[in-house]
Amino acid sequence: GMRRKRRGAKPPQKAAWVHDSYTRRGRLLLAAGDAAAARADALAAIRLCPRAADGWSLLADAAESEGEAAAAAAEVEWLQ
Repeated sequence: GMRRKRRGAKPPQKAAWVHDSYTRRGRLLLAAGDAAAARADALAAIRLCPRAADGWSLLADAAESEGEAAAAAAEVEWLQ
């Protein structure tokens, strides 16, 4: 049967460097004050590997930075 992947799984090896590039650049963009661009990178990372926590964490932080506390809370709840 098909094994279920748990939350927090690592991205597939072939996509890992792309996923990491999106999340790292997203963190830099967020630190520079560009939450919208950070959110776009988070979503790109999530599309590559929806089970990896890094993309969801970035999405939550970007939402919180944009003043969307409810959206950020929903993303953090998913991570737990």
